[in-house]
Amino acid sequence: MNDVVVGLLSSAIGFAISPISLIELILVVFSRRARVNGAVFLFTLAVPLFAIPLLGATVVKSVASGSQTQGMNPWLQVTFGVLLLMMAVVNLRNYRSTDAPKVFETIQGMGPGAVFALALSVTLFNPKNLALLISAGNTMREASMSTGAIILACALFTVVAMAPFLAVVGYQLLGGEAAEKRLIVMKEALLRNNHKIMFWVTGVLGIVFVARALPVLLG
Repeated sequence: MNDVVVGLLSSAIGFAISPISLIELILVVFSRRARVNGAVFLFTLAVPLFAIPLLGATVVKSVASGSQTQGMNPWLQVTFGVLLLMMAVVNLRNYRSTDAPKVFETIQGMGPGAVFALALSVTLFNPKNLALLISAGNTMREASMSTGAIILACALFTVVAMAPFLAVVGYQLLGGEAAEKRLIVMKEALLRNNHKIMFWVTGVLGIVFVARALPVLLG
């Protein structure tokens, strides 16, 4: 059970530390339709966060129950670990870059539909985050957890992974006039240090994934 907790927490924290996605949300909560767009962003983020690990732990478990799946988990962990380490190398090469993605310029005028697509890209089209979600589901599947335990674990995983995003929206709603200035400062700091943060996040997670798999593969 300790391995399950560590695996889920590492994946959730890895997802939560996503500077570009947090910057996108900060821009969203100060867009023309801030409240609607903020709600759309959070809801669209929450659904895949809950559903992908759930499907990975339940549907895949049912399909795999009658087949030989021994060794799948360590090889999957190694694959994700190598992917994350490759991303760390890319971020190391751009360590001092502060270039902003072009999408930032368009967020101010986005409507709910565009924000929906933007938030969906955070999970489905972000290699780091998608790998972490699949890994979370695989961790629960390998632990042979009950359906109720899986649902509870997915809910807690979603809350932890969304914690910084919920904090941004909550602060914008409750922080008064000072919130905008402080969130803008936060946005600039995240952009300035994006590649530095992502180098360490992807590098550490990559090493953890590979280290967890190697004893099984070499045993």
